[in-house]
Amino acid sequence: MRATVFRGLLTILEKHTPDRIAAIEIQILMSATERAFGRRGPAVWFRTSRRALSLYAAFTTACLHDSGVRPQADSRLQTVKREALRREARKLGSAIRRMTGFRKKEDLTRLIFYLYKTIGIRMSGELPGDITVSRCFFSHCYTPSDCAVMSLMDEGVIAGICGGGRLVFSERLTEGCGRCRACFTQMSGHCGR
Repeated sequence: MRATVFRGLLTILEKHTPDRIAAIEIQILMSATERAFGRRGPAVWFRTSRRALSLYAAFTTACLHDSGVRPQADSRLQTVKREALRREARKLGSAIRRMTGFRKKEDLTRLIFYLYKTIGIRMSGELPGDITVSRCFFSHCYTPSDCAVMSLMDEGVIAGICGGGRLVFSERLTEGCGRCRACFTQMSGHCGR
């Protein structure tokens, strides 16, 4: 029953997401990122979605440059922070999966692509399988090394929603490619049942 309700809601939101809803979704992402970095970010609940994304990008960039997560930083601190990003994102993805009650691969894929569209990332492809990102809000904000670290959030959210898995990028917009290309794999070979 819950999955049916959320499937209907997703259909409506895919057609049009009110700016207030998008800002709330970005705030939820901000909260998970704050926990990972151990720093307080700006409140974006009542901002436009574009402004909320700009504030999120500025916050994460500052955290990456100040926290020792970048490649030239101490490797122990780097590992701890990177694992925190993946862990907090996975918790968020798992919570979203529980809330929606989705189990079918098609529902989970639609949900993930919708959530990413809300944060300015246009994805296509299959989960598990190959994913292409044709447009990304953050591609003009992040350096290639920033993008590599923040993609741990992507891996965590997608793995949480799908019940596990790994995301590996082969091309990135931030590296001058015309698109991002990645592959999401799972031990079981599928998202959901």
